[in-house]
Amino acid sequence: MDRVYEATASPAVRARPHPIYFAGTAGWVLFVALATLLVIHNNDLRPATNWEAVGWGLLAAVSGVVGPVLRWLRTSIELDDTAARCTTGLVWQSTIEVPLDGVREMAIDQSYLGQQLGYGSLRIVDGTGTTHVLPPVGDVATWRAAVARRERRTSSRRA
Repeated sequence: MDRVYEATASPAVRARPHPIYFAGTAGWVLFVALATLLVIHNNDLRPATNWEAVGWGLLAAVSGVVGPVLRWLRTSIELDDTAARCTTGLVWQSTIEVPLDGVREMAIDQSYLGQQLGYGSLRIVDGTGTTHVLPPVGDVATWRAAVARRERRTSSRRA
């Protein structure tokens, strides 16, 4: 996780998604491994054909991993004084930016699994009532502190 300090703004918190981001990828790899194993086990094939099935299974598994890894490398989540941003994309990057002016609610949500594995999702309800949930991030304590700092600044401005 990177903390960026600028002279004019309070610290921004920036991170890549938590590795739980790869849960679907792990499921894909397990599925391909099981399918390959079943093809080999339930068919009376020559050893060379078995190895060919293993090769194709390996190719399918790797092809299902490359995209998510590249997407993870090109995804970042950032929170600063002005907005929360999620930038992602392989070829064309797109940024979802939620301005923090008029935000009704902002919190780090954690499921039971998130508490056990140390990740949470930044949830923001904007002024129109739209809920934005950003990808899961690790180092939840740092993100909670950033949300709390922002809440303290907002409540002191209202007073």
